[in-house]
Amino acid sequence: MQFGILVAPILGGIIGYITNDIAIKMLFRPRNPIYIGKFRVPFTPGLIPQQKDRVARSIGNVISTQLLDAETIKSTVVSESTVNTIYQKLEETIKQFETDTRTVKEFACQFAEPDKIEMSVYGLARSVSNFIMSKILEADIGTEIVKKAIDGITGKLGGGMMGSMIGGDLAAQIEDKLGSIINQKITEEAPGIIESELLKFGDNIMRTRLCDIYDKYRDKIPEIIEKIIELYKKIVGENIKKIISAIDIAEIVYKKVAEFDAAELEKMIFGIMKKELRAIVYLGALLGFLLGFVNVLLL
Repeated sequence: MQFGILVAPILGGIIGYITNDIAIKMLFRPRNPIYIGKFRVPFTPGLIPQQKDRVARSIGNVISTQLLDAETIKSTVVSESTVNTIYQKLEETIKQFETDTRTVKEFACQFAEPDKIEMSVYGLARSVSNFIMSKILEADIGTEIVKKAIDGITGKLGGGMMGSMIGGDLAAQIEDKLGSIINQKITEEAPGIIESELLKFGDNIMRTRLCDIYDKYRDKIPEIIEKIIELYKKIVGENIKKIISAIDIAEIVYKKVAEFDAAELEKMIFGIMKKELRAIVYLGALLGFLLGFVNVLLL
C-alpha cells in the first residue's frame, strides 16, 4: 500500500523530467524539416533552427541597444580605471625611449621606407609653409609695417609742417603702394625661406636620438601624457555615437549569429545556459512528483 502511494508521484516526476527534457531538445531539433510525402511534420525543424534569422536579429538588437549602447561604452572607455590603464601604458611606452639610442629616422623606418619618410617630411614642411604664408597674407604684414614706420616718423616730426605733409592722404597712399610692394616681395621670397628652414628643422629632428629627446623633455612627460589623455577623452566623448553608428554592432552580431549552423547555435546556447536548462528539467521532475503526490491525496 505504501509503495502504491509512491507510484503516482514517481511516475509524475519521471514524466515531468522527460517532457521538459524533450521540450528543451525540441528547441534545437530536428535541425531540418521532416516530410511525410508532401506533408511537413509539425515542429520540424525545431523552433530555433526555424527562427534562426529572427533570433539572430533580436540578439543583435538587444546587445546593441541594451548591453553595448553608446552611453555604456562611453562610460566604460572613459572610466577612471580605463584612463589609469591608458596612462600607465603610455608611461611605460615612453619610458622605453630613455635608453633608446636610435635616431627618430631609424625609429620611423620600422613603419615606412626611408624615401617615403623623406617625402612625408617634405610634404609636411610644404604644408606648414603654406599655412604660415596664408596667415601672413591675411595679416597684411606689408601694410602694417609701412603704417608703423609712418606713425614712427610722424611721431618724431611732431605736429610741424613736415609731419602734416607726411600725414593724411599722402600717408594712406604710401601705405597702400609700399605695403603692396612689401607683400609682393614676401609672397615671392618668404615661402622658399620658410620651407628651407622647416626642412633644416625636420632634418635635425630626424637625426636626433630618441634618448636625447626623452632626456630633454623628461620633466614635461607627465604633462604630455595628461594632454594625450584629455585629447582621448574629448575625442571619445564627442564622437562615440558616430563611432558606434559606423561600427553597427547590431548588424555585426546578427551576421555572426546567422552564420552559425543549428549545431553550433545549440552548442553556444547550451554552453551559456547549461545549468539553467538542466534546472528546468529538474524542476519539471519536481513538479511532476508533487502533482502526482497531490493526485494521490485527492483520491
